[in-house]
Amino acid sequence: MITKAFLPLLRKAAKQGTSMGFHKTAVVNVSSLLGSVELNWGSGAEFKTYPYKASKAALNMLTRCVAVDFVHLGILCLAVHPGWVQTDMGGPNISAFCPFTHHFTYRSQQALLSKEESINGVLSMIGSFSEKNNGGFLDYTGKTLPW
Repeated sequence: MITKAFLPLLRKAAKQGTSMGFHKTAVVNVSSLLGSVELNWGSGAEFKTYPYKASKAALNMLTRCVAVDFVHLGILCLAVHPGWVQTDMGGPNISAFCPFTHHFTYRSQQALLSKEESINGVLSMIGSFSEKNNGGFLDYTGKTLPW
C-alpha cells in the first residue's frame, strides 16, 4: 500500500505546525461516485461495472479506516470523486471498460468534464481541506457525497 510506504514522510510533515490540514499532510484517495453504496439504486445502478464499483467502495472503506487510524497523527485522509471526466472510460470507448453497456441508458453519452476542469476543481478544493473533512467523501467541487 502506497500510504504505508509514505507513512514516515507523512508523520514528519504532520509534526510541523499545530493544526490538521492539507497544507501539512493528507492522504487523498481518488474514488468515484460509482463507489457509493447508497447511490447504487435505480438509475445509479445502471452502470454495470461491478469490479470497478466494488473496488471504489472498498477504497472508500479504506479511506474511512485510515482516517480513524491516522487522526491521532494529525494526518487527514479523504476520498475524492473527480467527476465523470473525458478519458477512455468516459468517452466513446466506454464499452471496452463496461461489458454490460447494452444495459446502460446513457451509453451514447460521453463525459462532459474535461481533464483540466476536473484537475483544477480538485486542486482548488483540496487546498481548503481541514479537520472537518477528515474521513469524508467529496466530489471535485467540494460537495459531500453519500457513502
